[in-house]
Amino acid sequence: GKSGQRLADDKIGPVTLSATLKTGDTLYIPRGFVHEAKAQVHGSLHITIAIPTQDFTWSGVMMDTMRQKLRGEKYNKWRRCVPLGLLPNGRNDKDWESWSKEMEELISSVAKDIAMEDVLEVFRNRIEKHNLRQRAAVAP
Repeated sequence: GKSGQRLADDKIGPVTLSATLKTGDTLYIPRGFVHEAKAQVHGSLHITIAIPTQDFTWSGVMMDTMRQKLRGEKYNKWRRCVPLGLLPNGRNDKDWESWSKEMEELISSVAKDIAMEDVLEVFRNRIEKHNLRQRAAVAP
C-alpha cells in the first residue's frame, strides 16, 4: 500500500502476474492495480506516471449524484429549456426575481434529497466501472 504499509493478502486477491525484469525492461501496471516490486541483486528504480482517466474528486462524484437526482420524475420541470429571454437583459429582466427564486428552491430541494449513501453509491459505481475497464484492458 501507500507509505510502505503492506496490504493483507486477503484484501488483494490472488497474484495475477509474477515477472522478473532485466535492465532496461519496462512493465506497465494500470492505475489502481495493487503491485509489489523487489530488487534482486542490485537496487532498482520504480517510476510512477499517472495519466488521469477518471474524476474521483468530491465535486465530480457530487455532480454525478446531482445528475441522477435531477433525472427523477420529481424534477421534470427542470429539464425544460432555460428561457433565452433571460440572457439579453440579465438582472433587468422582468422575470429575473421569479427565476432566481425558483433556482434557489431547486438547489435547496436537490441538496435535501442527496444523502451520503447516494454519493457513496455513485462513487462505488465509478470505481467498479473503472476497474472493469482496467481488467478488460489487461485480459489475455
